[in-house]
Amino acid sequence: DIGTGTGVLAIAIAKKTGLKVLATDIDPIAVTTTVENARDNDVAELIEGVVAEGLDSDVITAKAPYDLILANILAGPLMGLAPGMSRIAQPGASIILSGILETQAQAVIAAYAENGMPLLQRLQRKEWTTLILHKL
Repeated sequence: DIGTGTGVLAIAIAKKTGLKVLATDIDPIAVTTTVENARDNDVAELIEGVVAEGLDSDVITAKAPYDLILANILAGPLMGLAPGMSRIAQPGASIILSGILETQAQAVIAAYAENGMPLLQRLQRKEWTTLILHKL
């Protein structure tokens, strides 16, 4: 979960699947909040919080490749992360990107397609878009 914020997506995945989740954020307070929220939701043993700017972390690299990557951040940073996400995603991985304005979605789709992660599904809610991509 890149840009985990409060950890809501990481917690949901951990509760639903029982699998370990790496939750990262550029903000140390967000990572602390995520760890606390994971404890409060009885999934502390499944969620590892890491402070990282984008994908720049030895922990992220060491645990790669990933079969699922989530990111709920702005379009600009998402586009910048496309090459790195391609490197850490295993073939067949699902990449779910949200927090994207409808007007910016096509640029994000293009950035990820250029890096071997074509669009599978596009979900729209008012002006917000969620993209589900597939790593070739």
